[in-house]
Amino acid sequence: MNSRSIRIKNGHEMCISIQTIFSVVLLVYLCMMPLFVSATSFSPRNATHIFAADEPQVTLSYYSLWNTTPTPISSGAHISGDHVILLAEWVPSALIDNTSIEVHAPAIPITLNNESLSESITIDTRSLGNNATCVVNVTAWLTNGTAISELFSDIFIGNFFVPSVSLLTPTGSSIWTGVNVISWTATDPNIAETLTFDVFLSSDSGQSYQEIAQDLSNMSLEWNTTGLIKNDTYRIRVRVTDGIYSNYDTSESFIAGDVIITPTTTETTTTTTSTTPTTTSPDVITAAFIVAAIISSGIMAIVVYYVARKWF
Repeated sequence: MNSRSIRIKNGHEMCISIQTIFSVVLLVYLCMMPLFVSATSFSPRNATHIFAADEPQVTLSYYSLWNTTPTPISSGAHISGDHVILLAEWVPSALIDNTSIEVHAPAIPITLNNESLSESITIDTRSLGNNATCVVNVTAWLTNGTAISELFSDIFIGNFFVPSVSLLTPTGSSIWTGVNVISWTATDPNIAETLTFDVFLSSDSGQSYQEIAQDLSNMSLEWNTTGLIKNDTYRIRVRVTDGIYSNYDTSESFIAGDVIITPTTTETTTTTTSTTPTTTSPDVITAAFIVAAIISSGIMAIVVYYVARKWF
């Protein structure tokens, strides 16, 4: 056999070997395919949603007047600010037809919602009217007619904060007569918040208060102390409210009033009655004895007379 025949024979045998190996590999692949399919279709127990490579995904973030840069959030977040704005953005945008967002606060209870014709949507949560833990549901309608929703739970949203107030006058060293000005300052973390004030007066060092002005919008009040009893036990309290939360500040005790009351002293006169014992004179006693003797003798004579008459 020449060399050419040997090469042909060896090539034929190599082809047969390659074909055999390919057949074995194909057979193994067909046998293992069910296992691969089962493994790839397994859903983890804790997974709530598995996105396909081309399925839109959403990012939820927030910003406010305090910080205008959106900050991503997830379930369980605690967010606060002046006018908290929620922002939901879907990608890829080419698959999105329109979107919606819903904020539900069960404790108030109230539900806010908004819709958009783009892949992003915002909602101002200050309209909740109070701070609350919320559930946020964002939905996207795709160009193929289907819809996708994503739920974010237990998100605390804080839009409202306690205002503060500080009394300027009176102070503990004030001595007021006539007309004086009660003044104070107040602040609120909410930039455009409307604050109102109520003013109270105590005349017993803070044991009790009575209202002397209410629903004031300015931070001062003229107060006339004329006619008040002059004392050092007066106190002023100013209460501030933003319609939801309130706070107050109280002055130290100070002197006010122009009426001075002079204490009156009542004198008590004690009258002593003396009793003088009465003494009976001896002459009176003797006369009484003689009278008694005469009466006794008369009675005795009458008795003797009747006895003698009976027997004689």
